[in-house]
Amino acid sequence: MESISEANPAKAGEYDVVFVGSPIHAGGLSAQAGEYLQGLPDGGKMKLAGFITHSSSAFRPESFEKGLKTFDEVSKQKKIDCVGVFDCQGKLAPELHDFVKQNLGVSDEEFAQMMAETDPHPDDTDLKAAEEFAASVLAGL
Repeated sequence: MESISEANPAKAGEYDVVFVGSPIHAGGLSAQAGEYLQGLPDGGKMKLAGFITHSSSAFRPESFEKGLKTFDEVSKQKKIDCVGVFDCQGKLAPELHDFVKQNLGVSDEEFAQMMAETDPHPDDTDLKAAEEFAASVLAGL
């Protein structure tokens, strides 16, 4: 396993499957993940699997769908088989609380309720689901 900042997308074609993980930033993948996906070689035998984490289920699903669509768009553009994207409920970083609360235009009470939904994540159920997703991708090779 390599950090996305250290991984060379040009070498990804040497693998049967490449898992690319990213948090959702402003509705889309992180800049590093987007750059990595754009750097993947076209075609070949490599399969692509995605993993995203977000705090969006407490807000609106449309706030992370752009990130999900990026995997599909890149796989079509690059003619790479995207075998799935796992999305995991995450916890909003505390330093973003004020910014997100203001952008959502919600009261302190509403925001506290949203955070109560996201704060326990990822939990054991989330981690087990991530393991099952990875196992299913590998079993399909």
